Amino acid sequence: GRMKVYSLGSESYLIVFRGIHILLDCPIDVAASLASGTIHKPPFNFIDVSSIDVVLLSNHLNLLGLPYLTEYAGFEGVIYATEPIIHIGGVFMREWVESGKFEGLYNKIDVERCIAKIESVSFLQKIDFQKLLTMEAVSSGYCLGGANWLIQTLHEKVVFLSDSSQHIRHPEPISISPLKNCDALILSPAVSTH
Repeated sequence: GRMKVYSLGSESYLIVFRGIHILLDCPIDVAASLASGTIHKPPFNFIDVSSIDVVLLSNHLNLLGLPYLTEYAGFEGVIYATEPIIHIGGVFMREWVESGKFEGLYNKIDVERCIAKIESVSFLQKIDFQKLLTMEAVSSGYCLGGANWLIQTLHEKVVFLSDSSQHIRHPEPISISPLKNCDALILSPAVSTH
């Protein structure tokens, strides 16, 4: 069947590929939330959260909505991220909870339960999912642990290009060669096309 891609607003997509429902990132629109004084929950009211099989995280800023997803929205799938994303994202989520800015969305216990559900992956580690497809994180060069994701079957290759950088900095450099020759490219809304 054909791949379907649904934009969930602020830097998040739901794709259906080979019958597998994959959520690409789980952010909260922090700027809009701070500007309005009201938390903008992840936009899950238009989808069946229980149908999501996998969440793939690209960086530590795009997981602030994850505790809401795992603890309140009915998500029962698996979550993959690199160890730095899990660690730094955990620090961000704890700080936000302590600041009181996410009051009513989730609490410190929710954050700890959520973090315990994230499975750590290394760059270039192939994850065989239900013998239908493989998923693989490759360095985005954007931040420590920042990942672009390859989602593949034997004959198809989909790339989720998140925030990426070719500048030489402290993170592992961007890994470009695995991104070549893809059948579909999904760009994070934050990716500059200049």
